[in-house]
Amino acid sequence: MKGRERIHGPALLHEGPRKDSRPSDSGLCVTLAQEDREGIHGPAVQRLPIAIEIRMAWKTIDRTTPVVDADAPPVLSDGVRDKIRSFFVRYETKRAVLLPALHVVQHALGHISWQAMAEIAEILEIPPSDVMDTVSFYTHFWTHPKGKKVITVCRSLSCELMGGADMLDTLKKKLNITEHETTTDGRYSLVTEECLAGCDHAPCLLVNEKLHKRVQPADVDKLLADDSNDRVTMPRSDLFDPPHETSESPNGADEA
Repeated sequence: MKGRERIHGPALLHEGPRKDSRPSDSGLCVTLAQEDREGIHGPAVQRLPIAIEIRMAWKTIDRTTPVVDADAPPVLSDGVRDKIRSFFVRYETKRAVLLPALHVVQHALGHISWQAMAEIAEILEIPPSDVMDTVSFYTHFWTHPKGKKVITVCRSLSCELMGGADMLDTLKKKLNITEHETTTDGRYSLVTEECLAGCDHAPCLLVNEKLHKRVQPADVDKLLADDSNDRVTMPRSDLFDPPHETSESPNGADEA
């Protein structure tokens, strides 16, 4: 090796003193310097002033400021809480009711806020972090308000080959939004999923729970103008539907 003599055996490699440690836009940046090194069974290796920079690819998140106001009124009504508790008899533990509880809350509120997660955790007697972990794992759950109708476009290989990308671009232009955004009138939200299990009808999309098959860019205007584009003809389960309440909700509005 140029500038070095071969060493018979491993060298004593050691990290020298920390030369610099400073924050950066992309996170923590640490620079180290290596000093002289000596071999075990041979002459010393020449001085190698090498700087090693380590960058973290994520930004630091503030974990000290509470995201839930302790004095805020509850967001889950008594009816929603009772609906969640009604699942207890179906499972051996309250923790196992987490997924049904998330479905019930999202159906009732439209999304699952940080405060709703904390209240779910209290009902199920589990840490709030466990609720957040589950919510963030499944793309079905929303942590911010979504539109009245959610358009889910398939991005699988079959749909891509059959023009799914062009159809998605047309939707974005017509709605003037991109993925995981909502139109200004609150009517539509747009997301994509890896597969909708409709490969033989590619390209396809969902409007809420209704599957639309072989949707081409030219079909988008007609699809969006159809008020019944989310109406399903087959019977659907109401297992996770919120209770029908006539009393005042926690947000101060009457619920039908």
